Amino acid sequence: MSEQRIQWAEAQIIEQDKIIAEAEATKAAALSRKSDLQAFIRVERDQANVRERAAASSPVLSALNAAAESFDASQRGAKKRAILATLDAYAAPMTTQAILAQLPAFGVTGAAVENTSPQLSAYKADGLVELTDAGWQITGKGRKYLQED
Repeated sequence: MSEQRIQWAEAQIIEQDKIIAEAEATKAAALSRKSDLQAFIRVERDQANVRERAAASSPVLSALNAAAESFDASQRGAKKRAILATLDAYAAPMTTQAILAQLPAFGVTGAAVENTSPQLSAYKADGLVELTDAGWQITGKGRKYLQED
């Protein structure tokens, strides 16, 4: 009788181990999803901040709209000009995500962060933009590039 009770208890331990393993897998999936949602929230907040700044500063919105209206997205270097025009319209530094949120207004679509960050770094090396603790800003050379183009 005692041996049967021991076997039953051992079987219960094995069953509990299975339940724990399933729970750990579920926890890992939930943590991954949580991380994805947190990243989504950061991007949404950046975009909301851009919209707030635009709403609070009509000259900025007017400048951005004017730049977008006269913009030809089919030209070579369109994304570069759209990024520089966006930075030029906003006086405050912008995150990469905030810049990306504005590119569709210029007809530039499919601009992923993976592609834009290296481009911004290249523009920085060319002296067209600078990176501060607060984000990206256009330089005098970047503004001159926009005027020449």
